[in-house]
Formats: sequence, C-alpha cells, structure tokens
Amino acid sequence: MTSSADERNRKAESDVAENRRLKRYRALKRAQIVDASGRYQDCSIIDLHSRGARIRLRTVPQSLGELEVLLLPEKVKVAARTKWLRGNQCGVEFSRPLRHLERHDVGRDGRPAEAELPNRPLS
Repeated sequence: MTSSADERNRKAESDVAENRRLKRYRALKRAQIVDASGRYQDCSIIDLHSRGARIRLRTVPQSLGELEVLLLPEKVKVAARTKWLRGNQCGVEFSRPLRHLERHDVGRDGRPAEAELPNRPLS
C-alpha cells in the first residue's frame, strides 16, 4: 500500500471516529461472527463500547451486511450491522446496547456516556 493510500485510510477512520458518539476502548477480545448463511468465523475485537465494535477478521470478506457477533468468553451473542469494511477490519453497530459494557462508555468529551446519549429502547 502506498503512503497516500495509508493516509486516505487514516483519514477515513478519523472521519468515522469523529461521527461516533462514544469513544471505543481497546479490548483485544476473542469473538466470532455469524454471517447470514449461518457460518461462524473467528475474529478479534480490537476496540468496542456498548453499542458497537471494530473487528479484525481472519479473511477478507466481500461484504458483511447483517450479522451476529458472539463475544467470547462471555458467550454473549448480539445482532449487528456492518457500518464500514476496509481490508480485514470492519466496524459494526450492535442492534441493542450491551448492558454489561455500558459502565465503560465515555462520550467524546470524556464525560460518562449517560450524560450524552438518550436512552434507546432495547430491540
């Protein structure tokens, strides 16, 4: 990859992060994704918050769309939608907030997320 391509990728990731309402924190967790055909694929969660995550996949998919994420070792499965896909990494938005992660959520201004986000009903 050329340095101009690297720069474009960093800018794109920066733009996505700027639009994010919550800061994601480094996690480096084992996980699996389940695609629409029911196939499981091992992956790693690089960073996350209660409403989404950045995932590193072992293989580069053509597209992902709707999927499920299984967090290991917690064995928590949540439906998610792919928001972006670059190389072997993707960003996903969970269909519902993961309650066990909400205490770690911090808004872009560094304040606890409860002050920044409206309550969303669980779907």
